[in-house]
Amino acid sequence: MKIRQLPSGSYNVQKMIDGVSYSLTFQKKPSQREIDRALADRVRANQERFTFKNSFKECAEKYISIKTNILSPSTVRGYLSILRNLSPDFVGMRIDKITALIIQSEINAYTVNHSPKSVKNASGFITSVMWAYRPDMSIRLKLPQGIKPKITIPSDDSVKKLIEEIRGSKYECAILLCILGLRRSEMLAVTSEKLKGNILTIDGAIVSNDAGEYLLKTTKTESSTREIYVPDRVADLIRLNGVAFDGFAGSVLRYLHKTQDALGLPRCRLHDLRHYYVSMSHSLGIPDAYIQKSVGHSSVRTTQNVYLHAQTEKLEEMEKRAADFILN
Repeated sequence: MKIRQLPSGSYNVQKMIDGVSYSLTFQKKPSQREIDRALADRVRANQERFTFKNSFKECAEKYISIKTNILSPSTVRGYLSILRNLSPDFVGMRIDKITALIIQSEINAYTVNHSPKSVKNASGFITSVMWAYRPDMSIRLKLPQGIKPKITIPSDDSVKKLIEEIRGSKYECAILLCILGLRRSEMLAVTSEKLKGNILTIDGAIVSNDAGEYLLKTTKTESSTREIYVPDRVADLIRLNGVAFDGFAGSVLRYLHKTQDALGLPRCRLHDLRHYYVSMSHSLGIPDAYIQKSVGHSSVRTTQNVYLHAQTEKLEEMEKRAADFILN
């Protein structure tokens, strides 16, 4: 905030709030309380003028613009995708004409071509925009029942074969780090400067924005910033190349699938290799709290959900063996 005295003797106050510059003039030097009150009135008036003149789309775009600096690029990309997929009638409607019933109708229509998770994200975005410009509005929406996500966890045998097959390739370090529990975005941000002996500091991530540009940002959550042990094979590769991977991010997954196809192994995502690390660590008897810290989960429940799914798959296998024995 800048306060300066004008040649006329009055005082001018300038302050940037949510990306909007406000300029106030006082006849005498104002107190902090007077400045705060005047700014609050000006902000409220500005929001009201914007609210009643603009469509949902215009308000949503302004909301995204204001939040861009504090949201991850992937979240911004998701918001823009939602905005593109909402109906033209809804996004073109003046925001002061939108009711909770109209929002529910839009969500019902959105449900037809989108998964429950996507519908939940769209609902959260719409209500966030509405509450930003109409904070007194009451919104209660009925959403479709969520579908429990299917977690794929590669077998020990598949991972062992993969580890040997990638030896010496340019993708070796990248895939090994994913097997050791890193997210792809975290792996892409690994450099030799983050390595001290066998201890690797994970404090950054490389993600793409809506324009397809790759940006370095902080880790996904505060708990994602951590230090992990990496074996000599991985540490040596990081020091040798200076980074974990230097190339197009999408090529790592393509190489993984190509290698799995060549070996006759089921395909999986890079993130499924992270799931393998969690499940394998649990099977070795490592306490949940240690696994959670190692992979950077914000909640131990997230860690447990991964290996509980693996146990469910094992239970199904045992039940099938029992049924086959009885009936055959």
